[in-house]
Amino acid sequence: MAIGAVLAPLTMTLGMMGMVPPSLRKMTYTLNRLNPNMARDPTTCIQTKLRGEMGDEVFHYL
Repeated sequence: MAIGAVLAPLTMTLGMMGMVPPSLRKMTYTLNRLNPNMARDPTTCIQTKLRGEMGDEVFHYL
């Protein structure tokens, strides 16, 4: 039971990391550095919204 409590978060994290291919992640990060408004990954959208740099209508559009 204790081993399951330790391994469950690790396997969930590894599973979520595996959903986005590294090549797509690298391309998204590169595009964000070149033009931050061009391609946003979900994390960047949420962080920008929480900092108040993006309006509600833009956030829901993305």
